[in-house]
Amino acid sequence: MIDISFSSQASDSSDNINNSLSNPLTEILSVVIGIDNLTYGKFDKSNTLTDVKLFTNIDFENPDSYQELKEELIKINAKSTNISYTGKPFLHSPSESAGELIKFFPAFGNKELIQNKLTDQNIVVDFGKTKSQKKFVAQTFDKNINCFHISTILANYFYPYRTDQLVAHIDNNKVHIMYAKPLDFFYYNQFECKSESDYLYFITLAYKSMNLDQNITPLALSGKVDKQSAIYKLLHDYIRDINLTQSNSFKVSDYRFMNKSHYYLDLIATSQCV
Repeated sequence: MIDISFSSQASDSSDNINNSLSNPLTEILSVVIGIDNLTYGKFDKSNTLTDVKLFTNIDFENPDSYQELKEELIKINAKSTNISYTGKPFLHSPSESAGELIKFFPAFGNKELIQNKLTDQNIVVDFGKTKSQKKFVAQTFDKNINCFHISTILANYFYPYRTDQLVAHIDNNKVHIMYAKPLDFFYYNQFECKSESDYLYFITLAYKSMNLDQNITPLALSGKVDKQSAIYKLLHDYIRDINLTQSNSFKVSDYRFMNKSHYYLDLIATSQCV
């Protein structure tokens, strides 16, 4: 797995320390929570991603296993915290009363129901966090936090959809796939992947499901992947046009990753949600 963690030395400067009370160094704390992993990123006032840490093999059912992580997050002085969840189940419905449909989905029984709306359409996104994740968040962050599902942040990040493209974000052994074309959101799903061929299978399956031509419709790729990775090389054999998604509105402070903002699209998109 690509290690995307880094810490900015700029955070130790005397100017930042002296101004920390009136102008907190961390304007936005962006947190992405998976089933057994967590990534956080700090954004300053200039929309620069200054610190990133990736934590894997977290057991949210066992508070002792994440005590150091919790203490680290509590110490971060952020003006606001945005959290996105990557897990299933979820439901996209063109209705304000979508919550009523949850009773038909037993998997939501042990989860706290949360709702978001997509920017471009009257689509409600219903998703849940587990009781253990809820407890972790309640004990770690202030009550004034914003929670989203990764399908919401991807859909809203790419809005307005100026070009016809399929979007694939590579997560921890998972791929999130979204499709939209000008002013219309059509599709989101996520799949577990155990090998490079799994990523190829599910992405090409999405092309077929949307009746898209792999030689015409480009793939916007992001996450833990680069042009040297086996995943990219395999996809490039079957899909003509692949673009590693780069953010124009946000910067990355670590010089090693300045031109690789596609690693952090989930953190960047989460920080932009309101």
